[in-house]
Amino acid sequence: MSETKNKDEQSKARGFHLLSLLTYPLALLPIFNLPTAALAAALAPILGWFTSKEEKYSKEQAQEAVFFQIVLAVLFSGVAWSFGGAEVADKFLRFLGYAGIGVFHVISLIVASITTSYGKDFKHLFSPRRLFSKKRELSPEEEQYLQNELDNVSKKIYVEVMKLCETRTEQIATLSTKILDYNTKSKANAIIEQLHKLLDNFRKDPRDLPPSRHFMMYTLDNLVRILTKYVDLQNETHKNPEIQTILEKVPPTLDAIYSALEKHYIKMLENDIIDLDVDLEVMQKNIEMGGL
Repeated sequence: MSETKNKDEQSKARGFHLLSLLTYPLALLPIFNLPTAALAAALAPILGWFTSKEEKYSKEQAQEAVFFQIVLAVLFSGVAWSFGGAEVADKFLRFLGYAGIGVFHVISLIVASITTSYGKDFKHLFSPRRLFSKKRELSPEEEQYLQNELDNVSKKIYVEVMKLCETRTEQIATLSTKILDYNTKSKANAIIEQLHKLLDNFRKDPRDLPPSRHFMMYTLDNLVRILTKYVDLQNETHKNPEIQTILEKVPPTLDAIYSALEKHYIKMLENDIIDLDVDLEVMQKNIEMGGL
C-alpha cells in the first residue's frame, strides 16, 4: 500500500486512470473493437508502469490502470461472445451489456480520480493487489508479544501503527531521492537510517511501540509534509526570492528531527538496560534465596 502527498505524483496517477477513457474513441476506428480498444488504451499506463522507477505511488496506480483495462477487455469480450448474434434480442442484450460495463467503467474512474487526487491508495474491484495482497509479516518477537501481552483491539492498533510507520518511511525515502541540494539530501538520508534503526527496535522489542506511537506518527507525518513542500518548491526559487529563504530553514529543521529521533532511540536502549538490570537483580536474589 502506497500513499503520497506529492501533487505531481497525484496528478500522474490520476492521469493513468483517466487514460482509460481512450477505449471508446479507439473503438470507433475500423481496426479496433471494444475488447482490443481496451487493451490498446492500456499502452500508456504500461509505459508509466515501467518508467516510474522511484515513484512508487504512481507506479502502483499505473499497474491498477493496466489491470482494469484487462478486466474491461475480458468483460467486453464476454458480452460479444454471449450475445453476438444478429437477432434483435441479441442486439438488445449486447447493448445492455455494453451499457452496464460503461456505467461500471465511469463509476470506477470517478472513485479512482477522487482517491488519487488525495494521494490515497486505490485498488479496483478486481485488482490482483486487492485479491492477492499479503498482510504484513510479523517477526517472532512481535508474534509472541501480540499473543501474550495485548487484547485483539490493541493487536490491530499495533499492526496498523507499524504499517503506517513503514509506509511513511518509504515515502520519506522516495522524497529524499528528489532533493537536489546535497546537504539537505544527506540530512534526509541520515534521518531515514535512524528511522530504520527505530523500526528494527520495534520489531525486536514491540513493547517500545505503544509509548512511542504518538511521537512517531506526529514526527513522520510532519516530516513527509515538510519534504513534500520542499521538493515542490526547490525549482521555483527563481520566481520568488522568499522561497529560497524559507527552504534554507529546512536543513536545521531536519537536524532537529534527527536529534529527536536519536534521543528517542537512546531512551529506548536505556529502558532495555534498566529492564536487564532488574532481571539481573531478581536472578541474583533468587540464587541467594536458593542457597546457590
